[in-house]
Amino acid sequence: MLASVTRSLQQGFPSSSVIIAYGSSVFSQGKSDPSKLFDLLIGVDDAVRWHEQNLERNRQHYSGLLKYLSPAQITRLQRTGGNALFFPFCKIGDYNCKYGVIETRDLVTDLQRWDSLYIAGRLQKPVKL
Repeated sequence: MLASVTRSLQQGFPSSSVIIAYGSSVFSQGKSDPSKLFDLLIGVDDAVRWHEQNLERNRQHYSGLLKYLSPAQITRLQRTGGNALFFPFCKIGDYNCKYGVIETRDLVTDLQRWDSLYIAGRLQKPVKL
């Protein structure tokens, strides 16, 4: 299942520096269930550029008024709190996913220094790069 989600991400999303899958759906626990929600964290080098490209490819992932904001405005919103912006209940390939976008430097900083514990706390589960 994870291989299928990864292929869909690589084909349908802008490039990223790292993709981290985490939580119970990532690791086989018996019977395969495509209705389970995959939790993903996408590390990007330039959030403004990434949102610009992702709005072109996956505008439906941006809820409410978010899809009408500029990539710079979306990135400013992302940088509040834990420096990540999450997109819940998205279809990636045949699977339901929730994915978060964070600039790689912010991801590394939170993992090293626990600035907000927002991302470090999410990754206190089994993960797969």
